[in-house]
Amino acid sequence: MGISLPFFESDNGVLNKAARIATGDIVGNCKPYKAGLLEEEAICLIAGLDYCTPWNRDTSINAMHAMCLFDSSVVRNSLLSVCTTRDGKNYAGDKDYWDTMIWAMGAWHYLSLNDDAEFRIFAYDVIKNSLAKFEAEELDDDGLFMGGAVYGDGIA
Repeated sequence: MGISLPFFESDNGVLNKAARIATGDIVGNCKPYKAGLLEEEAICLIAGLDYCTPWNRDTSINAMHAMCLFDSSVVRNSLLSVCTTRDGKNYAGDKDYWDTMIWAMGAWHYLSLNDDAEFRIFAYDVIKNSLAKFEAEELDDDGLFMGGAVYGDGIA
């Protein structure tokens, strides 16, 4: 159950050290996990040292910030683990947070690097259902989605 990570080495000692620290952070935050629509325990990238689960936003941003280049299976697992089924429909996120739709960007990035027809069909369904839900519940009078910015959460 290992993950694949790139190796970086240059003639710049500071960059080499930074790459090792970053790689160590990634490895330290990958663990076996099962939740959401991930059917079997698999390696997922959790939200950080003080967390015990993946988070929708973190998973999506990690997918966009090169985790797909390291080990796409970890991204796929993590994306599945943060989805849920309600009333027979699949949705992004396991809660109705304002930043749930960023899942679509993580899924798009994963699919841009992987020919995964099964996940493509799944992602389309998740995005379609999630957008319909938020269009029905979260648009303001001007037709804009309500909620904070992606990095507008209180603990940031």
